Amino acid sequence: MCGIVGFISDNQNEELIKKLVSDLEHRGPDESGYEIIKTDNGYLHLGSSRLSITGLLDGKMPMRDSDKNCLIYNGELYEIDKLKSKFNFSTKTKSDTKVLFEILKRNDPTAISELNGMFAFSFFNSHKNELVLGRDKLGIKPIYYSQNKRFSIIFSSEIKPLISNNLIEKTINSSAIESYILFSGFNSKEQIINNVHAVEPGELIIFKDNKIKKTKYFSLKDFQDLDIENQNNLSTVLREVVNDQLIAEVPVNILLSGGIDSSLIASVINSEETTVNAFNLSYKDQEYDESSKAKLIASELGINLKIFEFDVKKNNEIIDEIFEKLPEPISDPSIVPTYYLSKMVSAHTKAVLVGDGADELFSGYEWYRGMYISQYIPKLIEPAINKISKSKLLNNGNYLPLADKVQLFTEYSDMPYDEKLLFWQSFSDRAGKNLSKERSVLQDYLKTIELKSSKDTFENIRLIDLQTYLYTNILKKGDISSMLNGLEIRPIFLDDRIMKYALSNKVIKNINILSTKTELRKLLYSFSKEISKMKKHGFAHDFGNWTETEGMPFLTKNFNGEKILDSNLQQLKNKSMSKYKKERSVWKLYSIYKWLYENNVTIVD
Repeated sequence: MCGIVGFISDNQNEELIKKLVSDLEHRGPDESGYEIIKTDNGYLHLGSSRLSITGLLDGKMPMRDSDKNCLIYNGELYEIDKLKSKFNFSTKTKSDTKVLFEILKRNDPTAISELNGMFAFSFFNSHKNELVLGRDKLGIKPIYYSQNKRFSIIFSSEIKPLISNNLIEKTINSSAIESYILFSGFNSKEQIINNVHAVEPGELIIFKDNKIKKTKYFSLKDFQDLDIENQNNLSTVLREVVNDQLIAEVPVNILLSGGIDSSLIASVINSEETTVNAFNLSYKDQEYDESSKAKLIASELGINLKIFEFDVKKNNEIIDEIFEKLPEPISDPSIVPTYYLSKMVSAHTKAVLVGDGADELFSGYEWYRGMYISQYIPKLIEPAINKISKSKLLNNGNYLPLADKVQLFTEYSDMPYDEKLLFWQSFSDRAGKNLSKERSVLQDYLKTIELKSSKDTFENIRLIDLQTYLYTNILKKGDISSMLNGLEIRPIFLDDRIMKYALSNKVIKNINILSTKTELRKLLYSFSKEISKMKKHGFAHDFGNWTETEGMPFLTKNFNGEKILDSNLQQLKNKSMSKYKKERSVWKLYSIYKWLYENNVTIVD
């Protein structure tokens, strides 16, 4: 893993490129470097900070040859031998950077559609005098770019270095804040800072003659309707992927929550008699704690497990630390424990396997079950169920009370399933919303993403998840929390081989009234019957009294009168709102307004 950054300017600016590389050092603390190349468009500056996982001897960056071709790259590629064979690259190198460099030199940039991995890169082709920015198929690794009077193009793995060095205008439109609150994060179509764009998942940006050309090299349709199920079973595919992703020149270990996904990965590793260490985060409050399940699976498999306990008394300290470093807002409150766990784990290893992506591919979220059950509930009685959910009878705890689930799944019952799903994901009440405006935003967004033309509700729910919730929530949270601590996480289930398998199967096979992810549960059953039957818990955070003593006071003190915030705070005055829902709602607002405050970003209409 690495941090990459670059720009083209009229003059050489060695001091600036060195400073930008330094600002990304947390992403790659092992080594850093930069190159300045004279081009027809000015001076190209390319810099990299590197976390060395593979190619320890021949993977240094920037990677440059005698023809002035140059590559900086952040990521990991898998099936390296297969790539070498396909592109006739005969070498014993273990460096995925070197393999990517040769592929880009010899082929059209769209050849990266053959890559299996997570990556973001910048490649300068000296023969064509063009700069190429590329990003992996799902957007696991980030890269942002902008253009202004000082730089014909400037790009970075993170936005914060561009802001802190005053290289871009520090403004955000109020509409972007509204979108962030609605989607619980910035989707791939939205600008975080005005005139700063994300290279979209599966996209290439080609900069030549001071012009930008965008090219999509991948579509989810490429992996749909394949005959993978008849060629392999999931057990075979998963074992192949796990074994491949354990390959590195440093030890690769595992984050073991005790849930279905990480437990399944651990069981596959154990069946191959590979030695790994596992890491888990615990809480004193049993409503939030899953360490007992992690202990159970580790004991059954004979895996060494190290557990770190989060002390809620440290909430203020850890949250303040996060916002000193946070490269962009993250609306999911589990960024706090994820960041803390990454910090602790990074002292023991450089790379870990994680289960991110399994819920999107194998129907793991409760909204799949909610949509399934709603088919059998008469529309006429849903308002009555919603009314019951608002009573205190179902408000049964601090962590995701049943009342919250029932209320959420009946709140938007009069809407089409796709809009309903996006409202469910935002986890907010209907009351007090400008519904016509918000629905218009959702409808416009849904037109921009890939969906099946058929009215297959569950297939489209998965496609929305992969392009929305996975991007706005899971991937950004994982990349930021880990890379702020120089830790690489490898999301096993987002490997091309598992994606192809999952997308060739119907979503409905993984859902029933009582559970989700039935295929993964069946696979885990042979290793641990008890774990396979457990309900999804999720990585929730125990805020203690932080919401009332720090979160709300910050918002009301520093942004009193800000119209978007005020309208959202009105919803929090509902006395029947659960502690869990209030904490999530406050964090969502705090995450963006605190970030804007810390980075001196101005809100404009």
